[in-house]
Amino acid sequence: MCVFVFQSPTLIAQNIDSLKRDIVSNNDDTSKVFTFLRLCNHYLDHERDSAMQYAQDALNLAISTNFIKGEAQSLNFIGSILNSIGNYPKALEFHLNALKKAEDLKNERLIYSTYNNIARVSTERTDYRAALEYYFKAQNGFKSIDDKFFLTTALTNIGDTYDRMNQFDSAFFYLNAAQDLARQHDDTYNLAVITSNLGHMFITANKINEAYNYFQEALDILENDPENNDKETLAGAYEGLSKVFEKKKKLDSALIYALRSYQISMKIADQKRILNAAKRLTELYEGKNTDSAYCYSKVANETREAILNEQKIAQMESLKFNEQLRQQELTRQLQKQIKERKNNLRLIGIVLSIITFFAILIIFSRRKAHPKALKYLGMLGTLFLFEFLALFIHPYIDKLTGHDPVYMLIILVGVAAILVPLHHKMEHWVKEKLAKGTIKVSPGTHTNEQLPLPAIVEHKKDSEQSRQN
Repeated sequence: MCVFVFQSPTLIAQNIDSLKRDIVSNNDDTSKVFTFLRLCNHYLDHERDSAMQYAQDALNLAISTNFIKGEAQSLNFIGSILNSIGNYPKALEFHLNALKKAEDLKNERLIYSTYNNIARVSTERTDYRAALEYYFKAQNGFKSIDDKFFLTTALTNIGDTYDRMNQFDSAFFYLNAAQDLARQHDDTYNLAVITSNLGHMFITANKINEAYNYFQEALDILENDPENNDKETLAGAYEGLSKVFEKKKKLDSALIYALRSYQISMKIADQKRILNAAKRLTELYEGKNTDSAYCYSKVANETREAILNEQKIAQMESLKFNEQLRQQELTRQLQKQIKERKNNLRLIGIVLSIITFFAILIIFSRRKAHPKALKYLGMLGTLFLFEFLALFIHPYIDKLTGHDPVYMLIILVGVAAILVPLHHKMEHWVKEKLAKGTIKVSPGTHTNEQLPLPAIVEHKKDSEQSRQN
């Protein structure tokens, strides 16, 4: 008997509609970025075109609002999408850009999560040494911030990588450590994955009884936890038990668990697991039930062809996404150039305003003006100049100091320390101008300090003539 169970992956349509309404109604750009990313996550495994579009929307909005954390997370999502279609070089590029953003923010959890993403790309490229390097960085990082959930994930990934490298002892060490940690903080999701992985590892090592115990434990966790909906791990555990019973020559039980694995794989539309289950059923039915063997052989061939077509589609998607990303980058560069041009024009306007201000100050110093007013205007001009210099050099200071507020403060104080003496020299220069020019004199007062120099000389001559007479 050949069992077909076709069921598309179910997304929660109501939740998706709610998220789409949030994008329209929500005026908070930061929240919109996260909403775009949640929509991207919904479509990640099923509609990569939609997932990529939402990730790009999130990235563009984060860039336009200078939301660095949103940029880093958007870059990570795009990297994961590119990794899923086999565009590993581009995926690595996006994850490394995300890492740089996370490091600039000094956001530890985001840094360590990005390490994990980079390691996943290296794993898919079968560059296991590079994968382990980043997995160990993630492990040490999550341990330093006491994040037990992600530490468990990092340990699991390290164990899985050693298993792929056929280093059984190292794989068991890290998977066992991950299993103990998952039990300590009651992490049933990771615990089921780890336990099933241990079962597959012991099958490879031909330790059938140990493998059976681990698969049975994984089933107990998955079947008794209603909140754990990890069908992929459940299908894998059933497949593992089918192999165990086949090795024990219990073919009826092997068939039962192979069928269960096949049914669940069809429900979640996991092509690779469908292929494995169909091949297993073909082998188990051979010599016993020719019709069933032929039926599952046909399914296996069709699934294999579907996987090849999917790989071709993924290659086409990769080319398309590359072009989309190139166009997005060109658009961002154009927007950046327009913004820089506007900023430069504003800076030129500020410079012209400061020059005009000082020109007016010099003109006033040559005319009738109150000394206190000139002193106030001189101080105001110095403040304008300081604020302009601070505005102009701030991006360079920010880059030089790595956003360190202490160093930034020291540099700005140094700039002020240069400008203050200049202000005093300017004030002294203005006073000298006033001493040589004509200033406003209050009626009825004729002190030497208030009279212009020619009047003082004439007053001295009149005094000498009166003494001679």
